[in-house]
Amino acid sequence: MLQENASEFRCHRRVLITPQQPQRTQHVSQDRRTSMYPFTESVASRTLTGKSGDITLELGKPVQDSDGPDWFCPWRVSGLADGDIESFTAGVDSLQALIFALAAVGDLVESKKDEDFRFVDTHHLGLLRTESTSSDIWQAAVNYPTAF
Repeated sequence: MLQENASEFRCHRRVLITPQQPQRTQHVSQDRRTSMYPFTESVASRTLTGKSGDITLELGKPVQDSDGPDWFCPWRVSGLADGDIESFTAGVDSLQALIFALAAVGDLVESKKDEDFRFVDTHHLGLLRTESTSSDIWQAAVNYPTAF
């Protein structure tokens, strides 16, 4: 059961942040995603500066699904040149949903490399990003220098 749930969460996560991987993609419209789990109270935010202007990354407070044990964490990115994005990630508890949301936002920003984003006047954004692995294990990391 745990393995089935883990696969389900990876699927939800990939639906939301890596739709170019069709083997596990379920197509869910932006309107349906945001109506399923609308943005809640903001618990964290960061502003990045890019070629097209500032963008704001926000994470909402994780909430438990009213129909089951799963947790969902809404997130949004505002100010992108191609439009704002609001979505959510799922997890077995609030912490996992939050970690997946951090990675979703980091992966989204990484996909916009042409914007040349900066944080605190450096290209080191300090965002969690998914790492490619050869196995079926989800892995993410933050790369940030300890000295400038």
